[in-house]
Amino acid sequence: MTDSELKRAVETVLHGDVRLRGHNIRVDVDAGSVALHGEVEQLAEKRLAINLVRQLREVGEVRDRLRLPPSSEFTDVQIVQHIVDALIQDPNLHEQQVRVASIDGLVTLTGWTNSLEEKRLMGLAGWWVPGVVDLDNRIEVIPAQPGHEGDLVDIIRLAFEKDVLVDPSLIGVKAQGNAVTLVGTARSVEERMAAEHDCYYIWGVEEVHNLLRVQSI
Repeated sequence: MTDSELKRAVETVLHGDVRLRGHNIRVDVDAGSVALHGEVEQLAEKRLAINLVRQLREVGEVRDRLRLPPSSEFTDVQIVQHIVDALIQDPNLHEQQVRVASIDGLVTLTGWTNSLEEKRLMGLAGWWVPGVVDLDNRIEVIPAQPGHEGDLVDIIRLAFEKDVLVDPSLIGVKAQGNAVTLVGTARSVEERMAAEHDCYYIWGVEEVHNLLRVQSI
């Protein structure tokens, strides 16, 4: 398949999914590698677009250039300071050496920590800062640790406990590989989406099946 044919195939997949309609996602293809550019409203849509493209057998590398719309007038300096403050104030974070950088709201975390749990929590803290349009969590875990599904569930539940928009007592969490399933009840559409976003903010989560039912009034 030529690059032009692959580009058409990718565009067909993206434009054919009702969940992505209305988004102007630009596709570039070079030697089988696909780059996605543009702006999407939610992180769930960003992950969805990437996963749809990865399912095409002819696609090699997928380069993610999709961004979320900025939600505030925070400068990059303010974004960095808010993230640094959040990391310092979080009692769940201990020994670490992390650097935070932001360019037009695109945040990069580098450095090291001795816990995979802390790497995930630091990424979560970064995503929660207004003005962040994307976050690249490059923090190295030393020594390296394998991820376990039970540990991932524990981190997600901790995220729910930290999120004032979510009642963790109403939500069940299951994990299989890099996919998470949410079951139970949400008190509102906003809480349902907040729980899904919290999952996507956790490093290592690629797909969320949101089966939460919204309580009827």
